[in-house]
Amino acid sequence: MKPSETKIKKVIFYSLFFLFSFLFIFNFCQADDEKTSINEGPLHNLQVGGESAGWEVWQGEGGSGALAEQLIGQIINIVLAVIGIIFLILMIYGGFTWMNAHGDKEKIEVAKKTIRNAAIGLVVVLGAFIIVVTVMTYLS
Repeated sequence: MKPSETKIKKVIFYSLFFLFSFLFIFNFCQADDEKTSINEGPLHNLQVGGESAGWEVWQGEGGSGALAEQLIGQIINIVLAVIGIIFLILMIYGGFTWMNAHGDKEKIEVAKKTIRNAAIGLVVVLGAFIIVVTVMTYLS
């Protein structure tokens, strides 16, 4: 086995190890707040006004009294999961392009640019997520 093959195998092993270890260490994102009841928060007045105007109140799945913010939280969770998958695919694609560049400077620059842009995109999305969680916490 060549030294370069050994090095590639080590890189792949450690990359997979860290990827799977991070999957089990971090908790999944939860943007909705289950402790919010129908009689709390600024949305309560909106609901009371809507009921007095004759509008039907959305009860959620099974008539559980879920608020719109819970629906928004579920949508945010789905969008973040999709963005995380896209980020992972872009990072793998950038790494694969870099490994298969065979010393071609142009291909290496394209791979670096892909990885850098994916990382910047992830930072922007996480920043937006922090803002949304802060606003949702304030509203509930």
